[in-house]
Amino acid sequence: MKNIVKKTISILLLAGLIVQPANFATEIIHPTTLPNIQAYALYDRETDFFISDYHLTQQMGLASISKLMTTKILLDHIKSGNLSLDDKVYISKNAQSQDGDGLRLREGDYVKLDDLLHGLLICSSNDAAVALAEHCAGSEDAFVALMNAEARALDLPSAHFENPSGLTEYGPNHETLPIQNVMSIADINKLADILISQYPEITEITTLTSWTFEQKGVVKNSTNKLLPLYSEVNGLKTGFTNYAGYCQIVSATLNDLTIDDRFFINTYGEAPISEISKTRDIFASVLGSVNKTNRNNTLKFLLDYSKTTMSLFPITDTQVPLFKNEEQLFNIVPEKSVALFLSNDIDLSFQVFINPIWQNTNMIVDGLSVGKIICYSEDTTFYTVPLVLSVSLSNYDDELERDTYFTTADN
Repeated sequence: MKNIVKKTISILLLAGLIVQPANFATEIIHPTTLPNIQAYALYDRETDFFISDYHLTQQMGLASISKLMTTKILLDHIKSGNLSLDDKVYISKNAQSQDGDGLRLREGDYVKLDDLLHGLLICSSNDAAVALAEHCAGSEDAFVALMNAEARALDLPSAHFENPSGLTEYGPNHETLPIQNVMSIADINKLADILISQYPEITEITTLTSWTFEQKGVVKNSTNKLLPLYSEVNGLKTGFTNYAGYCQIVSATLNDLTIDDRFFINTYGEAPISEISKTRDIFASVLGSVNKTNRNNTLKFLLDYSKTTMSLFPITDTQVPLFKNEEQLFNIVPEKSVALFLSNDIDLSFQVFINPIWQNTNMIVDGLSVGKIICYSEDTTFYTVPLVLSVSLSNYDDELERDTYFTTADN
């Protein structure tokens, strides 16, 4: 490890510096590069990090992206045993009446739940969404209540649902009502991450470019037009209404990425780096695009940008301490190993902050949080990694000697 790192830590230990947590993305891709949209985001699922974004937390219409929440609730009920993919779902007049091409369901039909789920995710069937909602909760209104309760449970503060499909809500004179399905692009990405993490098998459906609905003898094409263009894309959901514009969130797995260890070497010297996966799961998303072409071009730009102008930058490694106390035999180490997925031309720096309260108490407990390392470029913070103590009691001969040096969690 370079002496400058040890010196920096020592100075900070004496100075007792502390800052409030900071963790926000920069607009690496300037919004003017992506015209005629209301919001976009490029999100790294592994680090829970928005690489680049615009209007990240603004509440907006999301159209059929709403069906991600519909899918989440359905799969939860299947997991709990309340529903089954083999269920025969009754099609009501309400389900038949939904706008859109859908699956062309008719009142009185019975359709297998698995077929409706395919229609929901592949061709964005609104009639399937309502039929599934009624089958799951007894009525569309009851299901919408479940959607809003789940949004609160998942801590999606911007989310509000009026229906399971994402269709615009109209009044008696066909006026657009003030309350619609809305969510921020940040919360959309969070919901999508939860959904795929809990139910990765849905990508077996969302990767299909077409699907045959055998009961009706029709072939339904995917609304995701990026699937045949990028082998990396495995989903996830499109949407359009006059209220929300053209929307989409794309899931992709990027492989054989470049690892750029210049920042790590400049910071830690020639310390060995733990093995780093060259694969990253990302989301590219857009809200409020003016048309399909603009929506697709925006997403293509984000995907191409990720594939051609970005690399993995290791910034911390749990096996590489930032400070060693030779007398008391403890190290200060990052809580986790992190490699950020960033633009190749990024200029990274770091700062270390140690909590002065810990210094005053002199408490030494394995895993105790004592500070943070902050990675930044110019005046923009990219990522914050907590610093913790790593101690070893095996070097002490007996319990009395250990107690002389360490305050344990039990004490």
